[in-house]
Amino acid sequence: FKTKWKDQYTKDLGKLSRPDLRIATQILTGHASTNYHLNKYKPHLISKTCPFCKEEDETINHFIGKCPKWFVQRGHYFNTFYASASEIQDTASLTSIINFAKATRRLDTDFEPPK
Repeated sequence: FKTKWKDQYTKDLGKLSRPDLRIATQILTGHASTNYHLNKYKPHLISKTCPFCKEEDETINHFIGKCPKWFVQRGHYFNTFYASASEIQDTASLTSIINFAKATRRLDTDFEPPK
């Protein structure tokens, strides 16, 4: 999955501002401040489960395509409310994906998910 994304979007990375590159790197590598990733470092403190919907692990794929919390932003940026990450990858530009992440503020360094 990530390999497909990297192959498709690598040429656009050099054109990004530093803040947008930070977001793109998190999305493309999965090394983001989502619960799934943070759980690897603090398994006794942070659950892998999405703090918003509590339905599945909060991965980048869940954040971008499935979590009900972000359906309005998803509809605005991707013209769909729920989609697989591969469907979004097939139809959206890297800029749209970054703008989606910025609109949610979920990947901001100061973001505090609900407990």
